[in-house]
Amino acid sequence: MENVGHPDACPPLPHNDAWDCKDNLKPMASAYVAAHGEEPKLTNKAVRKFEWPGSEVNEFSGTLDYLFFTPDTLEVSDTQPVPDVDQQLDFIDEVKSFPTANLPSDHVKIAATFKLRKRVRGESKDSGSKRQRT
Repeated sequence: MENVGHPDACPPLPHNDAWDCKDNLKPMASAYVAAHGEEPKLTNKAVRKFEWPGSEVNEFSGTLDYLFFTPDTLEVSDTQPVPDVDQQLDFIDEVKSFPTANLPSDHVKIAATFKLRKRVRGESKDSGSKRQRT
């Protein structure tokens, strides 16, 4: 696999480290996109205010959390439902910030269940391509 051009795709390694990320990076996909066609609309709602004169309220409502997986080795079988912003708009609008009594974290819980994909006989363990017989 080729480095996709991101400067941090292969971080500097300690001297004499044999691992080479260029040969070990695999394409990744989002579990929620694979299962539902889109990311959750909201996984975090936070309001931050610093207690000093002139400080401004910093508000955020959106998606910060993602579950990535390697689709050549895994398949999404299920995902944890997240609050639907459109269906729970009144509740979401009433809440200034997470956590609340009903949502005990500043992030909505996300989770997925994966199944291992079966390899085709003769498929290479490392590359996903078929081995040629000689």
